Amino acid sequence: MSTKTKSKTGNSRVTFHYDPDRARPKIGQRAAEIQAFGTIAKLPIALSEKVCQASVERLNQILADTMTIRDMYKKHHWQVSGHTFYQLHLLFDKHFNEQAELVDEIEFRTSPQTSPRLKKIEQIRKQKNRRRRRQARRVRNLRR
Repeated sequence: MSTKTKSKTGNSRVTFHYDPDRARPKIGQRAAEIQAFGTIAKLPIALSEKVCQASVERLNQILADTMTIRDMYKKHHWQVSGHTFYQLHLLFDKHFNEQAELVDEIEFRTSPQTSPRLKKIEQIRKQKNRRRRRQARRVRNLRR
């Protein structure tokens, strides 16, 4: 199915092509397992496996709690109403951003820190956060 649009000059061009075969999920894919669920990768650190297991369990629980709080802040950020709408809206947004930074930090600590790919991802996240802050400042300045 193709959709055609006419431009101001009268020329038509194809802007969208829907292929139902490309939209279907690929079933039965197989890939090599990187690390089995519930296992800990052996790293050259001075901690016993028992201590590592306890640390991983605690960090995973903290990560799950932090992600839940972050998501709740974003949910309530959009559900605020009343006289203090604007102040609460900004407050929830601020807390959401702080929780998002904590999630990033915890994820960073639970991942292998020697990975160059991970460092690149962290740089991209920081750039996105900087852009978001700049955009938020611009919006605030426009509202004044």
